[in-house]
Amino acid sequence: LDWSMRLMHPLLPYLTEELYQRLPKSPTKCQSITVAPYPTAVYGWVNDAVEKEMEVVGEVARQFRSEKASLGLVPSARPR
Repeated sequence: LDWSMRLMHPLLPYLTEELYQRLPKSPTKCQSITVAPYPTAVYGWVNDAVEKEMEVVGEVARQFRSEKASLGLVPSARPR
């Protein structure tokens, strides 16, 4: 949660500060989220195979949306 709050802080500063103050004490928790260091990338979490698979999934979704639009269906249309 700590990292999530730090990542969201530039977009939702007041909300994340309030939630950050309610987090339990920990060795990495600062007095305020505004002075907490911004999270950095963890290169051990990078998985090129999974990223490639997700690109394929995204492309399939784009193709379905494109086909749906070419048939004149509205985005909210559902199959019967």
